[in-house]
Amino acid sequence: MVSYVVALTSRAVRVVRLLLESDSPISVQQISRRVGACERAIRYDLQGIELWLREYRLRLCRKPRVGVWVEGRGEDRAAALAVIAGEPTRPAVVATKEDRPWLILGWVLSSAEPVRVRFLARILGVCERTIYYDLARLKEWLRGQGLELVCNRGRVSLSGNEIRCRSLMLEFLERYAGSDGLAGLVAWVRDGQASGLSQVDPLAGRCLRQLLEQVGDPNAASKVYAILAQAQQLFGVWLGANQVGALVAHILVAVARLRQGRYAPATRQQVRRLRQRPEWAMASWIAQSVEGAFGISVPAAEVGYVALYLATGGLGMSSSVEPDGKPLPCLEELGLCARTIAEKAGEALGVDLLHDAELRAGLVAHLYSSLEKIRAGLPIRNPLLDEIRARYPLIHGAARNAAREAGTELGVEIPEEEAGWIALHIGAALERMAQRRRSWRGLVACASGVGIARMLRARLASEFPYARLRVASAAEPGLVWREASAFKADVVISTIKLAPGPVPVVVVSPFLPPRDIRKIADVVYGKPRANEVELLRACKSTLADVPPSDSAGSPGMRLGELVREDLIAVGVPVADAEEAIMVAGRMLVDGGLVSPDYVQAMVNLYRRLGPYIVVAPGVALPHASPEDGAFSLGLSVVLLKEAVAFGSPHNDPVDVVISFACPDYCSHVRALMDLFHRLQHGLAARLRCCRVIGEVIEAIREPV
Repeated sequence: MVSYVVALTSRAVRVVRLLLESDSPISVQQISRRVGACERAIRYDLQGIELWLREYRLRLCRKPRVGVWVEGRGEDRAAALAVIAGEPTRPAVVATKEDRPWLILGWVLSSAEPVRVRFLARILGVCERTIYYDLARLKEWLRGQGLELVCNRGRVSLSGNEIRCRSLMLEFLERYAGSDGLAGLVAWVRDGQASGLSQVDPLAGRCLRQLLEQVGDPNAASKVYAILAQAQQLFGVWLGANQVGALVAHILVAVARLRQGRYAPATRQQVRRLRQRPEWAMASWIAQSVEGAFGISVPAAEVGYVALYLATGGLGMSSSVEPDGKPLPCLEELGLCARTIAEKAGEALGVDLLHDAELRAGLVAHLYSSLEKIRAGLPIRNPLLDEIRARYPLIHGAARNAAREAGTELGVEIPEEEAGWIALHIGAALERMAQRRRSWRGLVACASGVGIARMLRARLASEFPYARLRVASAAEPGLVWREASAFKADVVISTIKLAPGPVPVVVVSPFLPPRDIRKIADVVYGKPRANEVELLRACKSTLADVPPSDSAGSPGMRLGELVREDLIAVGVPVADAEEAIMVAGRMLVDGGLVSPDYVQAMVNLYRRLGPYIVVAPGVALPHASPEDGAFSLGLSVVLLKEAVAFGSPHNDPVDVVISFACPDYCSHVRALMDLFHRLQHGLAARLRCCRVIGEVIEAIREPV
């Protein structure tokens, strides 16, 4: 019998566990959903898994339309499970290139002492030279986060802002927590299953086990859960499961770091502001309980960060006034900030957003938790940012500039991610305005006298707050139409029937019953104006659903007009995703479309936000912001010799890379809409069949 020595990736380990723990066949599609990887990647993993299982006298069986399953004796299955779930006698798991930097980071953050490179190489199943290569990449990425990775005499440590370190540790835990997120992970640890960690990625599980050892209490998660349950009961506040899970994880990380002597920074001004928020009382009680449960001292700055986590659920918004009836100071500040954003965004878009109370209230509620987090240096995450930029370029640009002005007034820099969330609030306001609160002009005519007409006008103003109304006498029809023309009225609302004129006439009762209100609404909201059509398109357009024929009013050129022979490459070999991005970017530089800084910005954006640029199976669209060095509109197309992983759970691996360059946030929209439409109609498959540059151009310009 041949003995195979096969190392499994961490993803393959999750697949093996699913198969060994299942009593019936599982389809590749089901495995793909459970593991969070594309079906092509799963089929690739099964080849190595089959060899690995043979070492334990187990057989991998596959049958079309039935699924995949493992055959073998129960004791052999148990032995294989024990190897991947427990402490193997030899490396059974090798981390992938994409996972290694995160696992190194998790190990360094969860350790009280610097970690040896030799140890990392052994635990990750690679050579020391590979670890040093990973450390070089990781160091550059962390420098962009304001942190410094130090490697001295073969030992690795991390220094810098403590809050950013903790945020990265929480991000690490969330990344490897599985489908249930942090809530599921800490609940599972609380229930006493932390010793085996068999349901967690095995390498990430070892980091988690070390973190729990730093906390110094095997029942730590249960204790924190009990403290939060008491706090909710005592303060009459009920937190969601996800919020509780995230807060438990935050407290466990904080306790571990405090035991290592690492304290969260905060200025006196920050603590003073946080003390004025309603969450402070509950956060203080939680901190005192944690002190008693774990025998540590929790400084005021740590209480402030617990208060910020409580604010995420809008806890304090229900207590918007102080005991003496005055509004909370933070809400006054947030109100001014929301007013500035609404005013500046409205000016940029040419509409009145300042008087939209619903928009301002929504911005205050959103900024309530995010603004103080920005001041504290906590990261603002927005996985929809790229989609917001592409789908709503006008709104995003207005939100970005408005947020910049509001931040200047407050003395903070509102990041791009937060501006993306603000854009969604503005988009919702524009949609409300275009659909049911459109500003319109109405001439109110009444034969019963000006007094009745003014009463009718007041009634109309209460029902249509965005309407501009003027009163006229209906006794002289000629005067009504002259007034309507001078006023540029959209409709005449009259208590008597009038002869037809240049604008619609709605006959109503002076008391304006509901049926008359509906009649007016049908007229004034039935046909949006031209500028409102554009606003609605900006709010509601979905790139994947809008064919090019519907985007005639969009700015810029079509996709086929941007294709150039010198910006196309076929059969390009690359080692990884970053090299693929750089190849596409260098073509843009050589074509005079962008500066070298733009290429580095594309790579940095991928490192920071991950595989969001993988928009379809096997297709990536790397890009950066116009201010990163884009000179003119254009694109490059790179067909890879062999597909590489970008880290997308559903669309990996990638073999088609299309990189965009745009000097603004608008002129590429038409080409993007054209591209998404063509991808839906098989463009990627046609590109994969191309062997020369001319075939690529024909495939892109081919009518759909």
